[in-house]
Amino acid sequence: FIPLLLALICYLLLESQAKKLRAKNEAAM
Repeated sequence: FIPLLLALICYLLLESQAKKLRAKNEAAM
């Protein structure tokens, strides 16, 4: 149960970072 929770948190963090990077790239284009 705990590893699954950690994986979910890591996934959410990575997705939020990816969205920020994508927004930066779109603004730079």
